[in-house]
Amino acid sequence: MPADLSLQEMKALLFIKQQLGKGHSPSVRELTEHLGYSSSQSGLRIIRSLTEKGVVARDRNKNLTLRKLDAFPGGPSTKTIELPILGYVACGSPIMAEESIEGYLRVSESIVSRGKQHFILRAMGDSMERADIFEGDYLVIRKDAVIHTNDIVLAFIDDEATIKRYVTTRNGFVLKPESDNPEHTPIVADEFTTIIGKVVHTIGKWD
Repeated sequence: MPADLSLQEMKALLFIKQQLGKGHSPSVRELTEHLGYSSSQSGLRIIRSLTEKGVVARDRNKNLTLRKLDAFPGGPSTKTIELPILGYVACGSPIMAEESIEGYLRVSESIVSRGKQHFILRAMGDSMERADIFEGDYLVIRKDAVIHTNDIVLAFIDDEATIKRYVTTRNGFVLKPESDNPEHTPIVADEFTTIIGKVVHTIGKWD
């Protein structure tokens, strides 16, 4: 895959792949709505850009098809594994992460641990920007990982999910943001705090 796909183009590609997996070629209108655009011209520009970059094509019936998907990330010789994208997770105030698969992403086998369950969430908010986690990034989560102090973790607090730095204390642990935004403050763990997994890789763009 070309290295210069924008976040919206990656999101469009995942949607197209998901719909084609269901036997349906998405229309320009469907893609436009999925990307949150108000004008179908915006969705059409995304399709044209993906076509020019050699990622998608149209068949004789003008249906979308995928091309060169084995080329990312890391080149055709890289062994990859397909992980489910489960939705968004806040890097600000905790919000519910929707446990519904919105698509799949292939990642290098080198970033996952054999025998462990992995999944992907997408970051929202700005509370982890100093840790180089930005809104829209794809976060590879290893479930039930052994957690050590200073790991970046996925935590559930009252059934709401958030990404924070895990820091042990004398009485337990604290979930700390890493941001210049003063609105974000540490969260002291209590009996309603559960660590679900550890962030083992962040995908901000293809490289």
